[in-house]
Amino acid sequence: MIQFIAFSDMLCPYDASAAENIPPAFEAKIKSICGAASNCRFIATLGNTVDGKADAEKSACLLNNILNAFDRTASIHALRGVCESVIPKDEFMRIAEYTMRYRAFDVSDYRCIFLDAVSDDNGGFYIDDEQFGWISRLLGKSHRPAIIFTTIPLAVSLEESSVQTIKNADELCSLIEKSNKVALVVQGAGSSPTHFISHGVPYITLSAMSASDDVSFSLISVSSKGVSVNGFSAQESYEISNVFTRNKESFWEKVKYFFKKH
Repeated sequence: MIQFIAFSDMLCPYDASAAENIPPAFEAKIKSICGAASNCRFIATLGNTVDGKADAEKSACLLNNILNAFDRTASIHALRGVCESVIPKDEFMRIAEYTMRYRAFDVSDYRCIFLDAVSDDNGGFYIDDEQFGWISRLLGKSHRPAIIFTTIPLAVSLEESSVQTIKNADELCSLIEKSNKVALVVQGAGSSPTHFISHGVPYITLSAMSASDDVSFSLISVSSKGVSVNGFSAQESYEISNVFTRNKESFWEKVKYFFKKH
């Protein structure tokens, strides 16, 4: 099992008069999230952590201060949202400690994959060919169930049909669902919290924290039996029963994996 915290669209403004430039109300939100993270493996912010209304230098400084505040409690992993576009990509990567625009790392028995959906500088949301090839290879050779994080939804429920999704979402969803290796997709930028299963893959969309004065986030647990979401404020709590077996590889894939490990 793996347990982590995820939230989206904090939209923290730059406050020149506040400590670390973080307004007191947002400092309280950060402390609230950190208080719930004691047994979590990491914290994920799915983009638009800062509101991007300050210039590039101030926005970068604010983002760095926010991530450092979280990192004192649990490792923090950040996605680049539209509001962070004011920060140059290289600078965002440096602050978020990325060596690439997207990343993957293993925690417990799971592989966590963070996608860069804001890779189209023309203002669209797109998984470029380089990144698409990377995740295709990653899922192809993975022997761990994957959890995918994206700031822009790949798939939405019928109730959320008006929400903008990634341009080539259909192709990526097809890859994800056919791989039989994805235990969960966590999505930001939703107008309301929703969840559904498509072709055996659970998709959950987080509500924007900025939609409420309270701190909205989700404490998420993923196991072979399904997904448990403990929601705070605007986030609802629910269970998704979706049996996922990590050993979905063929017999010969298991044999090759055994000899590789030994």
